[in-house]
Amino acid sequence: MIKKILKFRCFAGLIVWIFLLFIANQSMAATYCVSNEADLTAALNEAKVNGADDVIKIQQGTYYGNFVYASTESFGLTIEGGYTALCASRVVDPSNTILDGEKAGIVLVLSNPNEPATFVVEGITLQNGDYARVGGLYALTEGGEVTFNNNIISNNSESGVYFKRIKTVNMTNNTITANSSTYGGGIYL
Repeated sequence: MIKKILKFRCFAGLIVWIFLLFIANQSMAATYCVSNEADLTAALNEAKVNGADDVIKIQQGTYYGNFVYASTESFGLTIEGGYTALCASRVVDPSNTILDGEKAGIVLVLSNPNEPATFVVEGITLQNGDYARVGGLYALTEGGEVTFNNNIISNNSESGVYFKRIKTVNMTNNTITANSSTYGGGIYL
């Protein structure tokens, strides 16, 4: 009888420990709602080191600059455009959420050179990027996966989209237009 009670207590303790571990891991993940360039940069910087899969929700508008996520952790990042104020609702239309590089570098960099990561970009226009071989999106992950849906890539001086060392690329319903480069104006793999 005592043996059964001890087994039960050990089993119950293990279940509680697993539950607490699960909750602790869940609390590290973050969802960001951004409404300006500084918030977007801060969210990308925090997501690259917080040890969890993250979602960045971008409110409708135009964001000027070059936005970089460069991580060495094997966690995923999802970036979604089209959100209304305070990210209360979403309209997936890439023309309402624009990242504009102002011809001063790559518009969006998603990089994890050492680990397989998962990147998702949806409902965003990436325009006016200009850097050596890359303009709009540069995605690098060693054996990882990129999902790129419902986006517009336009007016980039160099490749609109550059995918490097990625195992799987999923692209649906994107418009890639008016990009120019000697290494693949629209997409370079």
